[in-house]
Amino acid sequence: MAEDFVILHTSGQRDGDGSKLRGVLQTHMRLEHARGIRELAVGLVAALGLPVWIAAARPEWIAWGLRSFFLTAWFVSFVGLAMAAISERRWRAQLDRAVAPQRKP
Repeated sequence: MAEDFVILHTSGQRDGDGSKLRGVLQTHMRLEHARGIRELAVGLVAALGLPVWIAAARPEWIAWGLRSFFLTAWFVSFVGLAMAAISERRWRAQLDRAVAPQRKP
């Protein structure tokens, strides 16, 4: 049970009220959330890719309305994937800036 917890101590001189640590942890959680959304979108794009491929290779196998639905769903998933990847990259950059060692002037 003790392995389930991580104890972090902050320096009173550098982060007296813990706001910097809190900011890092919140950014990390946002990054993980964006990563989860991206992984879901990758799965949707992959899963919808098969019916789109079948509709392109053998259009007579799938009704026109269903082909249109699959293509639209695939496109929306792909756009969501792109947006999630951009969001994940943004949060990764912000986290990297937050945990980078502070340079003294």
